[in-house]
Order: sequence, then structure tokens, then C-alpha cells
Amino acid sequence: MFLDLLVYSGIMILCLLSVPAVFRPFVRDPEMIREIQLTTFVTIVLMVLVSLIMAALYAKGNSRTLAKITQQAKLLAEADYDLELPENRIREYDELCNALNYASAELKKTEQLQRELVSNVSHDLRTPLTMIRGYAEMMRDIPGENTPENLQVIIDETVALNELVTDILDLSRIEAGVAVPERKVHCLTVSIESMIERYRKLLEPEGFTIEFNKDEPAFINADPAMLWQIISNLINNAVNHSTDVKKIEIEQKTEDGTVTVVVRDHGAGIPESELAMIWDRYYKSNTAREKLRMGTGLGLSIVKRTLELQQAEYGVESTVGKGSAFWFKMAVVPQYKKEV
Repeated sequence: MFLDLLVYSGIMILCLLSVPAVFRPFVRDPEMIREIQLTTFVTIVLMVLVSLIMAALYAKGNSRTLAKITQQAKLLAEADYDLELPENRIREYDELCNALNYASAELKKTEQLQRELVSNVSHDLRTPLTMIRGYAEMMRDIPGENTPENLQVIIDETVALNELVTDILDLSRIEAGVAVPERKVHCLTVSIESMIERYRKLLEPEGFTIEFNKDEPAFINADPAMLWQIISNLINNAVNHSTDVKKIEIEQKTEDGTVTVVVRDHGAGIPESELAMIWDRYYKSNTAREKLRMGTGLGLSIVKRTLELQQAEYGVESTVGKGSAFWFKMAVVPQYKKEV
């Protein structure tokens, strides 16, 4: 705006300066020429004064706006995210204010998530550590308590603790942008079958059954370790939310150049109002069981971020009282389809 004002003023001054030259061929009276020159001079002076006054007013308002933005930016650097930057009539300042307001909102959200993460992790770390210490002290102080059952409790809690730490590190690496997919072409169908075989041995003693319905073998270009983690977390989630019907169904369907994998449970289901929040860290639906069979509460958050790294589509469909179906979709590698 300031540059525009200077340009307009310059154009007007040039126009006024050219007035005597324009009228000189048509006016023969020297007195009239002098009057025209005097009028032009006075007009130029007034234009310059008006331009200076407008520039001063603009600069004053400009400095106030910059001072306020600078003050709010310093508060943002001091972790005060309650900014008050109203819209400005100047486009550049308005864009800057909008950018700072957006940054403030995102930082505030991140700080809240960080606090929740620290709180939840502290609680989840304390539980297995307390169990390990309690059983170890009991086995040390009480004769005859050094039994295989008590040792198994310590081992189980150590495994749970290791899973929690691993999930926290995995999620931190993904959110920090450190985890980069190491893509290679592999058979998704074989990976799912291997995962199911592993889980059958763990879950059959508890009465669970796992069914795998597939069409043709599907090859994808993705990180095998990340895909293994995705499927594992989805099965864990299905186990955690199963109720009386201990049946987990996994479906693989290939069509139109993509493969869709669905992991379905027959549990309590998730209310529609909560579907968008289940991908958040440590979020637990009101219909979830009080004690999880396996997992750390970070599984679905890891699934979401890992699938986004793989540029895959994903989602969930759920009906309260009937169960949930988590799915993801990825592109297949065409040249491999007919080789198996």
C-alpha cells in the first residue's frame, strides 16, 4: 500500500509538472502562464504534503501492527499459545497473522497430546514395573515363592513393558519423520498367512478362531516390516474388543488394481460419534473392555501413521452391538499377479 501511494503521487506530480508545457502553445499571455505555473506549483506542494501525511499515518499504523505481531510471536516462543491476532486490512499482515494463529493452534494441540502421552505412558510404565518389583521382592523375602508361576508373571510383565517401549519408540520415529519405508515387492497374502499362523498358536488356548478369506495372491510394493506391524496391531485390536463371540475374520479382495484387507471382530462395536477419535493415541471407547488382552493403547495410532507413510487408504466401519471392521487399501503390482 505504501509503494502504491508513492507511485500514485509520482504520477500525479508528473502530470502537474507537464501542465505548463501543455498549455504554453495555446496561451500567449505571460501573466496567465505564470498563474498556471503558480497553480501547478501550489498543487504539487499540496500533493507532496498530503502524500507525506498519508505516508506518516500509514507508517504509524504499520509500526503498531508489526509491534503487536512481534509481541505475540515472542509469546509464542515462550510457549504461550493463546494468541490474539485479529484480521488485518493489509493482505500481507493478514496472511502473517493467519499463519501465526495456525501455528499457535497446532502447537497447542501438540502440547496437549504430549501431556496426555506423558501421563498415559507414566501410568502404563508404572503398572508393569510395580508388578515386577512386587513379585521379585516376594520371591526374595518369602520362602517357597520362587515358583514357575511367579516367574511367569515377571516374564509377562517384562514382555508388556518391552512392547510399550517399542510402540512408543516406533510412534516417536514415525511422528518425527525418521521412519522411512523400505519398499520392496512382496506377497501381502503370504505375510497375512504367516501372521495368522503366529496368532493362532497364541489365541486358540483362549478360544479364539481366525478365518482368512482371500481371492488371488496379491503383490504390493511396500515395507514388509511396516505391513507386518499394521496387520499385527489390527489383530490385537480385534482381540481386545471381542466379547462372547471370539471370532476374528480377515478378508483380502483384489479388484481394479488395488487390494483391500479387512480385519473384522464381533465385539461391542464403536458409536459413530467416536469413530473419528479411535485413531488418537490412548483413546479408548466407552464400549471397550476394561482390561486389554494385548497391546499398549498405541496400536491404532501407529496403524494410521504407518498407512499414511505407505500412501494407503484406510478406514473403519462399525455397528454397536455387532462389531467393527478395520480396512486398508493399497495398489497391487500388476506384473506379479499371474506369476503365482
